[in-house]
Amino acid sequence: MRNVYSSFQCIYSGVVQGSCLGPLLFLVFISDMLDMLVKSPVNCKLYADDIKLLPELKTAADESCFQGCLDLLYSWSVTWQLAISSRKCCIATIGKLGDSWGKPNYCLDVERISVSDTVSDVGVTFKFQPTYRKITCKAHQRANLINRCLPPNNVTYWLRISSHMLVLS
Repeated sequence: MRNVYSSFQCIYSGVVQGSCLGPLLFLVFISDMLDMLVKSPVNCKLYADDIKLLPELKTAADESCFQGCLDLLYSWSVTWQLAISSRKCCIATIGKLGDSWGKPNYCLDVERISVSDTVSDVGVTFKFQPTYRKITCKAHQRANLINRCLPPNNVTYWLRISSHMLVLS
């Protein structure tokens, strides 16, 4: 500013935080990891320095493949000296498979990844398990209750109910 410059500093590793080229250089740095994961059946999402692996696990072979992806990711991090913070990693199960197969058991190297039903990402917290299941179960129960109370084959009755519903909404 006003012909005043900061002094030069040697940088031995990493990228200066807040620099214009930082995000681009980081993407160049991790591009081979993305190439490696694209070849696997695991869906991969990135935001800044966070990565989400989204496998669709239907069989034990799918679970084994996912663990293989975790192993590849860990070996890449060791090769390129980019440590993965295992305390920030977690497994969140969405759907019924987690219930039928028991708790997932995945590792980064020898450290087991914790299982959680809550995931915080970019300031937003997602709570997966019992909440959605409870909501869908209650909705299903109420729909069945309504279905049992109403006459099933009376078309005139249904038309009258539909017109009242349209007026009320």
